[in-house]
Amino acid sequence: MNPHQLATMRRLLDEMEQHIQADVTLQEWASWLGYSPWHLSRMFREAVGMPVMRYRTRRRLMHAVYQISQGMAVTQAALEYGFDTHAGFYKAFHREYGCSPSQYIRQNRVLAPGTPTLKEEHALMITDAQWALALSHWGMDLPLSPVIFPGSGRIHESCKKAGNAYYLKAFPEYAPCRIQADLGLALHDCNVLAGLPVADHQGQYIHEDQGVYYLLCKAVPGSILDGRKMLSGQAGDTLLGKTIGSTLHQLHLALDNMGDCPIVYDENMLSTLQLWAIPCLRKMAIVEEEWLQLYEDRIALLFPQLPMGPIHRDPNPGSLIQTAAGIIGFLDFDLSERNIRLFDPCYAATAILSECFEKKEWWYSFFQSVLAGYDAVSPLSAAEWAAAPLIALGIEIICIAAFADADQYYDILQTNIDMLRWLMSLPEFSLT
Repeated sequence: MNPHQLATMRRLLDEMEQHIQADVTLQEWASWLGYSPWHLSRMFREAVGMPVMRYRTRRRLMHAVYQISQGMAVTQAALEYGFDTHAGFYKAFHREYGCSPSQYIRQNRVLAPGTPTLKEEHALMITDAQWALALSHWGMDLPLSPVIFPGSGRIHESCKKAGNAYYLKAFPEYAPCRIQADLGLALHDCNVLAGLPVADHQGQYIHEDQGVYYLLCKAVPGSILDGRKMLSGQAGDTLLGKTIGSTLHQLHLALDNMGDCPIVYDENMLSTLQLWAIPCLRKMAIVEEEWLQLYEDRIALLFPQLPMGPIHRDPNPGSLIQTAAGIIGFLDFDLSERNIRLFDPCYAATAILSECFEKKEWWYSFFQSVLAGYDAVSPLSAAEWAAAPLIALGIEIICIAAFADADQYYDILQTNIDMLRWLMSLPEFSLT
């Protein structure tokens, strides 16, 4: 799709969002853009990943459930967002989210719908028929249901649960799909709890359909970690923090022992901070220049002393599985890379803080417990202990820079700005 066509689809998404409650037909949208309905449908599916009216229904459901979470009556929300009856709204919602609106609101933090994005700008958007076709490559005909992140209520766009025992994952490129498969197999051999890739009858792990690569994995027996239920100040939180820390070390050890590790991404956090994230914060002017310069000097001094290795890179609650026995496992490895090993425990702690910032008074002890859990199985050096607060601050700086130009992440951006300012106020994080 050429730039002009993409700009046209971007314009259409914006117009649809402004008239999300209006009953505009496909014919009317096509006439507005000067296309035939058939041509618009084809372009839209290519740019967004699903039919026009299916997309509009999804966006209407997102708006409606947000309004319900804010106190609007279900029937009123259904009517305002284009559903003729409560029953019709319930059926559409259950088909999209796999549960009732009330259950969804009870179990998830419902965020205001962000700015819609094209497929090339954000995650894959795959139709139900495409998911079913992909699963058929493994000779399976199982019900497919959405994977929902408990902390944000967001639907995982590139993963579906297949029955009760499998996850079907989609990737826009072959390389990350291959990495996910190789890591899953290798980690299983090292007794690290992670999704084990499933081969088809011919021994093949990966299948491609219409430019999308699919991988089927056995589900880790547990539930996605819900960060909102943590930071209560109770002993269970500290124990879980130590478990997360020790499990991250087990993962690092397994990755390091793989020899020719298939992770292809080499990243240097210091370079990311110096060349991109810190300059971005300077432009945003959300913290004083004197503090930024002092931070940059401190991290540059300590960073060369920090051990490097293959890491998970994204151990947020939505990527962690907790079993009934309290064991931590991993859902995916989409962002795995080589970086400082301290990144993972610091990221896990800050990611949980972002989901329950209102409980921040308990966070520092949790942060310490994650580090203690890692240290118990692989002692952290004096430089790592000294650098841990700097790494946590750096993660927030990087997150703010990443979310700064993404309108759909406005709420998350504001939370991370508040987090950075609060961390700066802690005596343990002082640079002076």
